[in-house]
Amino acid sequence: MIKKIVVIPLLLIAISWTVPAEEKKKIDIQELTEKAQSGDPQAQYELGMLYYIGREVKRNLEVGAGWLLKSAEQGYSDAQFAVGRCYFYGRGMLRNQEQGAGWYYEAALQNHAQGIRALADCYFRGEGVQRNHAEAINWYSRAADKGDRGAQFSIARILEKGDSSVRNPHKALEHYKESARDGDAHAEYLIGTFYEEGKGVERDLSKAIKSFKDAAHDSELSRVKLAGFYANGVGVEVDPVEAYKWLELSKLTVENDPPTRQLKEQLEALLTPEQMKVAIAQAEKFTKQHNVEQGSLIGDFGY
Repeated sequence: MIKKIVVIPLLLIAISWTVPAEEKKKIDIQELTEKAQSGDPQAQYELGMLYYIGREVKRNLEVGAGWLLKSAEQGYSDAQFAVGRCYFYGRGMLRNQEQGAGWYYEAALQNHAQGIRALADCYFRGEGVQRNHAEAINWYSRAADKGDRGAQFSIARILEKGDSSVRNPHKALEHYKESARDGDAHAEYLIGTFYEEGKGVERDLSKAIKSFKDAAHDSELSRVKLAGFYANGVGVEVDPVEAYKWLELSKLTVENDPPTRQLKEQLEALLTPEQMKVAIAQAEKFTKQHNVEQGSLIGDFGY
């Protein structure tokens, strides 16, 4: 069928299958079963999912997977994706990632959004198929065209760190910018690192700082960067109050990263009590303005 693929784990195959509101009251299992037995692919899919999740019938993964397979063999794309996950994770079928990837491929050929993303993941990771980053980019691009907000980031990551045959820092930066425009704070942070290091672009600390500030509301990594810049006068005038403000907004890193904790201790020894109050007040103001979630890296490592 095809070679291989990967998908975000946790397949209770709660393959985002939802029952329309008007059908939630009561399902006529006998009628649905008769339709499925007569060869109706949608009925086969729906019956398969009912067995799979144990709704209206006793849960039975094998029976559910069997009905899903009958539907998939008739070309029903939702069922093809579902069967792909059944095989990929060994839920109701013997685990066979190659078979799983093959069914993702069948669903993707029908423009099934989840199938496209799953197939791209497979080529990226080399699961169920031979790893092929060029092919992964191809399928991620199709996923992006269908509105998958994480696809641009995935393309950028491959272009930055993938196989040498596809690596292109300049193009990676452009895709990170696309992802950042969709609101991805971690992509914005990475844009800052590109300008900071001169990776795929001319080094420009002013642009790096702008990106870190743009991402700071949702990226602790960016806040830590800004703290270091203001503490050491990198691209900006030395400003220990501003540096301390950013560290006040980076509690998880301060607690777990010794160099960052040491920097905060150095600033505490340097600042007057009044300056400390100003820095803390500024941090509190920023938190309220941007609803900053402390004690987590929310916004960072989103993919």
